[in-house]
Amino acid sequence: MIRERLERDVPLLVQVLEAIDETRTVDWLVGPAERSWVFDQAPVTVAPTRNVIGHVQVCRADRLEAASGVVPSRTGEDRCLVVGRLFVRPGAAAGNIARFLLRESVRFVHAQGCAAILEPWSREALPGGAAARSGFSEVTTGDGAVLVSAPPTAQPQASDTRSA
Repeated sequence: MIRERLERDVPLLVQVLEAIDETRTVDWLVGPAERSWVFDQAPVTVAPTRNVIGHVQVCRADRLEAASGVVPSRTGEDRCLVVGRLFVRPGAAAGNIARFLLRESVRFVHAQGCAAILEPWSREALPGGAAARSGFSEVTTGDGAVLVSAPPTAQPQASDTRSA
């Protein structure tokens, strides 16, 4: 299940990070965020537990710029949020859990009326094609190519349409 990250989850997440990429530290993980979620393998009735195996964070683009270089000029910094710090403990279900965390994060970002930008480091957690299936497409910026998922556009109401 997905739930808000608690302070007591951080040491567990650092252990997961160490298994994936020993260069990432606690400082990289605990920066300011709009949302920080974990995937807890416990049933809803007993969560939270110490069986945290995945993480995702949603941040304003300017908060992650120094770490990832992701601020696409074409989407407008104030109208986008970065989905990042996405990682899952290696295992048979890791790809499915990563897709689930990504999907829920994109839903949250789009509900805010923003475009979602996938932090480059987070792509490594996703199985091939998962970002595209979640609505991401490549946008070239001054910093290189990034994956962006635009929010769904509002459909015109019947009263908004005019007959010729």
